[in-house]
Amino acid sequence: MFILLLIELFNLTIRSKTDLSEALHLEVIGVLPERTPKNRVDFYSALQSMVASCDATLAGAERPAVVMIGTLSQKDWDEGLFNEILEVLAIKDINFLRIRSGEEPSSTECRYLLNDYLYGLADTPPRPEKTQHLFFKLDDLAFIAPPTPARLLELRRAFQDYDVILWELFEYQSNPQLFQQLSAVADLVVLPATYGKTGKIATAGCRNALQKAAEHAVIGGLLYNIESKYYHWVN
Repeated sequence: MFILLLIELFNLTIRSKTDLSEALHLEVIGVLPERTPKNRVDFYSALQSMVASCDATLAGAERPAVVMIGTLSQKDWDEGLFNEILEVLAIKDINFLRIRSGEEPSSTECRYLLNDYLYGLADTPPRPEKTQHLFFKLDDLAFIAPPTPARLLELRRAFQDYDVILWELFEYQSNPQLFQQLSAVADLVVLPATYGKTGKIATAGCRNALQKAAEHAVIGGLLYNIESKYYHWVN
């Protein structure tokens, strides 16, 4: 028993809802079990609760609300989970615009490249039509002369017909400064954490930096991929 207590005491990964709220002082926006056929009821129930929590957090924000989603490292990102979230938004008839960040967009994504507008080289942003999708390429200019706060705020005004802008950032560790600059215009910044893998110390450092840079944003935590046998205890 004493050995188990020591293991728990010195475990520096995120393993409970309390770790998010009390240890890291993050707004808890979701606690999700792993996606398996056996616990699909728990998973989709938690997913619905997470979307409702985000909606309540953004209730007083100017429309479209801006949500930045970024990870500490690539291991904390689950594309399948994010697609599940988008499906729930569509079912709830929440009109969203999705912006992705990356280094090598596909040929179809290049049609909707946002860079020229954000750098002030174009007067109007591209219109994503039915794809609801834009792409911000992490080219050299993004790091040397990133978009100004004023230009980022113009993006909100340019897409008034949407309820929310979901901007998928990059790994925080790859460029903390650019991550913070983009997050400065957000209403909500979401930091996904993988159960038992994402470290508390690195997350706390990221949270502290974002609180200074994105002082008007709510910094939220999403804990996911929780093993079924631990889910109800963690939650």
